[in-house]
Amino acid sequence: MKKRFQFLFCLLILIYAHLEAQNSTGIAIIPKPASIMMSEGSLALKRVFAIQSPVEHNYARFLNNAGLFSIDYKCINSQDNGAEIRIRRSDGKENGEGYLLIIGPKYIEISASGHAGILYAIETLKQILVQTWNGKEFHIPCMTIRDAPVFAYRGFLLDASRHFQPVYVVKQVMDYMLSMKLNVYHWHLTDNEGWRVQSLKYPELNYTSSFVNDSNKLETNGFYSIEEIREIQAYAHERNIKVIPECEIPGHSGAILNAFPGLRCPHKPDSKAFCAGNPETYAMIKDVFTELIDIFKPEYIHIGGDEREKDLWNMCELCKAKMKASGVSNENDLQNMMLREITAFIHNKGVKTIAWAENLEGGMPEGQIIQSWRLKDEAFNSVKKGHQVVNSDNQECYLDYPENQQDAIGKPWWMSVLSLEKVYNFDPVPPGLTKEEEKLVLGSECPLWTEIITLDKILPQIGDRLEAHAEKCWTQKELKNFDDFKARLNILRDYFRFQYTH
Repeated sequence: MKKRFQFLFCLLILIYAHLEAQNSTGIAIIPKPASIMMSEGSLALKRVFAIQSPVEHNYARFLNNAGLFSIDYKCINSQDNGAEIRIRRSDGKENGEGYLLIIGPKYIEISASGHAGILYAIETLKQILVQTWNGKEFHIPCMTIRDAPVFAYRGFLLDASRHFQPVYVVKQVMDYMLSMKLNVYHWHLTDNEGWRVQSLKYPELNYTSSFVNDSNKLETNGFYSIEEIREIQAYAHERNIKVIPECEIPGHSGAILNAFPGLRCPHKPDSKAFCAGNPETYAMIKDVFTELIDIFKPEYIHIGGDEREKDLWNMCELCKAKMKASGVSNENDLQNMMLREITAFIHNKGVKTIAWAENLEGGMPEGQIIQSWRLKDEAFNSVKKGHQVVNSDNQECYLDYPENQQDAIGKPWWMSVLSLEKVYNFDPVPPGLTKEEEKLVLGSECPLWTEIITLDKILPQIGDRLEAHAEKCWTQKELKNFDDFKARLNILRDYFRFQYTH
């Protein structure tokens, strides 16, 4: 009898938890908010309504981007206190990306300390609006939503080197990111295949390394002008998206070396890595990063640092002489010495650096933020060494990997299947850390490497799984439920696709 009672009690708890996860309104929101409290009554919002926007922002523009083809409405900016949507600036003590959204029977109130929180409240409201349209107006149940993200770093990487994306596609991706409250756009701008930034100091990078395919049928040609980069940055800033440019060194540098072949190790003229023993290498790298910093004026810049060709430097007389003169005994230590020099150079310009996890045992530069991607213990070991970490475990985060066995057909053998559920359930914080150490995990990022991803394949490749990644980074662990997420995604899938395509 006692066991039966315990079974029934546990069953009731599970049923209650499921109902709580779905919430009684039937309103779906992704990422799931920290708290939704329902109230009596509803708000009838006419098809033409106003938002009380401050002078410096046009929030009506974001709200007008909410709909689907079947919704005929318009939001206008207003300075009137009688606007249907009213913004109140809070004292700024809470999370800068957090917000309070109150839907009452007469009007909607948004409270946040700054632009980011207001913007995210609007994104939540947009999802509610598309679910409450009756053909003539909106009928919205009254509720109070309190929300803030778990992780400060919620990123997406797009590789522009292998396949080039024009400006309009980059903006589409950023609108898609905003719709799910992602806030870091990691821009992989050069690799072996192409250099994608206008260079005034080294135009050879564009003449030789930005146009590599005469037919251009695989979108392998092109670069972003300085004006286009600044246009994209302004677009990102409006959407609370931080742009982090990446210039990969010392490996994955084939595009740069095609323009400057004298910077390769003399014994291997087709190498994809810089010669670490050539003094001109260091001068070139510093010039490149100086120009990138001048163009982007970034808070962070990514310096790469992974997958250097092994035994390349051990066979190079210049590199061996550099190792001997510097008192290092192997290639890994030579690379770490190089990265310490470049990192110190960048830090002296007031810019923080991020690097892919590699050669952790050799001692990474002080202040280096580590992006783990390869081994299960990379994030853990990086934290233990005192580094801040962005966790991008390839088995849990790489969106170029197939989502299922059918998608795996024709893809490289080394790509494992990365299901929607696996993306959703990945915890960026590795087990075994103390509470203080857990704070060093900044968040997570899902990369899309584009060796085989052309423009038409971007949305099919990231759709659904990027939403799962967004909820993983935003929502408290105890509130996450994969079945509940799938139910909400089924309701909102068309809404998210609309944000990408319009």
